[in-house]
Amino acid sequence: MVLHKYGKIIEVKFSCWKALEKGKTMNWENHIGVDPNICHGKACIKGTRIPVSVILDNLAAGETRDKILENYPSLHNADIDACLGYPRPWYL
Repeated sequence: MVLHKYGKIIEVKFSCWKALEKGKTMNWENHIGVDPNICHGKACIKGTRIPVSVILDNLAAGETRDKILENYPSLHNADIDACLGYPRPWYL
């Protein structure tokens, strides 16, 4: 999978696509929200101030799910799946 960010192409390792590999669909609306009063309106994991972009940047940098979950104890595997399934403009 290739993500485009700031005009650059970043390759995301397929090992992080656990839910997608099994053919499951993720209802990201249950995990991600946008509130103008939290993180300047950026998409964040619900109940946290962790932006979706931070999780995607970690994955793009090669971090494993386990390491991300260790670094952000309030996250769950389903939250990472939701970030991967979250629709966003490809030009960001």
